[in-house]
Amino acid sequence: MNITKKIVLLALAAQLLPTAAVLAKASYEYVAINRQELLQKSKQGKKLQEEIQQGARDLQMKQQSAVNELQQEERKFQKEAPLLSKTEQQQRYAKLKKKSEKMQRELQDAAAEFEENAKFAQQELDAANLDVARELALVKGWKGIQSMEDLLFASADINVTDQVLAKLDANYDAEQATLLAQATAANQEVQA
Repeated sequence: MNITKKIVLLALAAQLLPTAAVLAKASYEYVAINRQELLQKSKQGKKLQEEIQQGARDLQMKQQSAVNELQQEERKFQKEAPLLSKTEQQQRYAKLKKKSEKMQRELQDAAAEFEENAKFAQQELDAANLDVARELALVKGWKGIQSMEDLLFASADINVTDQVLAKLDANYDAEQATLLAQATAANQEVQA
């Protein structure tokens, strides 16, 4: 290779180096996170999911208990109906129907309240996750964070979900350690 070609290539490389550096830096100035993944994989998110699942099981047991109670009353009514007058049958049936409708309304209200509370808890956790992501952005010097769900395409190198997840879990562990220390101290005070 002659000297002229080398000089031209070096000049070209010198011109491209700042551009490459800017591009590399830009890929980390604006980052993206997967909010659903944070909700599902963080320790706090897993705890919330367990609480929601337990609440759903409790609600299902309450519904099943109500169904069983109504079925027992209906069987009792079916047994006793032939011994009752038409008027007594109608009264008992109306009473049973009214009770069934009341239970159904109560169960629907309980289910709606449960769903509303679960949704609110998830929104609260999502907001807390975003706060931690913002704190991390300040530390890391990121200029912006976008939700992966809103992007049509994103290079994998701008996905910082794992970094945010690690910070969330570290915060959760620290919070749990503080709560344990407080409970231990309170227990020692009670014993003293």
